[in-house]
Amino acid sequence: ERMPKIPVDIGIMEQADERIVVPVDYGWSDVGGWRALYDISEKDAEGNVLENDGIVIKSNNCYAISNREKLITLIGVNNLVIVDTDDALLVADKNNSEKVKEIVNQLKNTKRNQYL
Repeated sequence: ERMPKIPVDIGIMEQADERIVVPVDYGWSDVGGWRALYDISEKDAEGNVLENDGIVIKSNNCYAISNREKLITLIGVNNLVIVDTDDALLVADKNNSEKVKEIVNQLKNTKRNQYL
């Protein structure tokens, strides 16, 4: 909790006096958001990712997860990120899912830290 919230490359690598760079080709993906997780996940024939048991009807390119074992159903929706946790539910257009940072800032500003 007391660690500064800065990227590893700035906080550690740029501070090192001696560095070595080794070129590699291993398919790196900087998984920094829900869209990135969708991109690297295995999808069904309609491009959906469900990380629980689910039923999908006329829905495409959605990413839906829950940290509880529950049935996930999608009907007639497209391009959504749906994340269900014990204390919060996120539903966002996949193209705007990076704006979750704005929600985090609002939670901090309104002192609702129990959701962070």
